[in-house]
Order: sequence, then C-alpha cells, then structure tokens
Amino acid sequence: MKSNLILLKNKTLIALFCIASLLFFTQKEAQAQRTDYRNYAIFMYNFMQYTEWPQGNNGDIIVGVLGRSRITDELNKIVTLRTIMGRKVVIKQIENIRPNDKYHVIYVSPLKSGVLRTVISTLNNQPTLVVAEREGLAQRGASISFLVLQNNKLSFEINTNALYKHKLRMSSRLLRLGKVVE
Repeated sequence: MKSNLILLKNKTLIALFCIASLLFFTQKEAQAQRTDYRNYAIFMYNFMQYTEWPQGNNGDIIVGVLGRSRITDELNKIVTLRTIMGRKVVIKQIENIRPNDKYHVIYVSPLKSGVLRTVISTLNNQPTLVVAEREGLAQRGASISFLVLQNNKLSFEINTNALYKHKLRMSSRLLRLGKVVE
C-alpha cells in the first residue's frame, strides 16, 4: 500500500514536471514567434547603409547570418530589390566562421551568442560589422546589439571601440539614434 502511494506521488510529480516544461517551452516559442524579424532586417539594412568600410573593400556586401534565424528570409526580401551605394547585398546562412572568411557583416543569432568571443577573435580586426541579436552583447565586443525596450520598441547599442578596432566608421546620425556603450 505504501509503495503504491509513493509510486502515485512519483507519477504525479513527473506529470507536473512535464506540464510545467511544456508551458515553459510553449511560452518561449510564443515569444520567439512574436519577434518581428522584418524590423530587425530593416535595422540591419540601415546599419549597412550608414557604415563606411575601409577603401579597397569593394564588390558585393557579404552578410553572414551565424546560426539559424528568421532574419535571413527577411533580409533577403529587403536586399532583393535594393543596393547599398550601388553594391549588391548577398546574404549567407552560416554555422561557423573561419579565419579566411571575408564578410562585411556578421549577424549573430541568439543560438550562437555563446560563441561571440570566438567570432571576434577569428575575425582578428577584419573590417566586419558584428551585429548581435541578444541584448548586452555590444558590451562584450559586438559592434551593435539589439535592445527591446519596455514598450516593445526595437533599439540598439553601439560599441564605438569595436567599430574602431574593426576599422569601421558609422554615420553620426546612426550613432545618435543608438545607445553608445564601451
């Protein structure tokens, strides 16, 4: 009798754990679905438009989206019909970055934010704009990281030291719109 009661309690605890886990992951999935990647993509396009790369950095503007993100599709929709300073923008979905890879922009998805330091050291001061989706990563070396404000408006942080390190110049207009961090 006592062992049946313990077994029943264990089954109840397991069921409650499963329900709690299901609710947690469903809530996280709903938050991810609410993320409007079109707005992120518009910001990204403007970041590229108002960033100046060193001379000799000609040809297509190559954007590497590190890790899976719905921003890839949204960026492709925007750049299909537009250029930046007469240059075509090419979006590539990537899972890692190697020292000889040449990108103008690396977008670090939330799933890859844990490898930000590796990305930055692999780039080794190349003229690459590193944009992270997760808040606070500009303070850890990304050039720009997104912020979601209390009213659910999208904003961004700009690390001017990271821009300087990667030999990039950003329009003063854009610098005024974001929150400058060190």
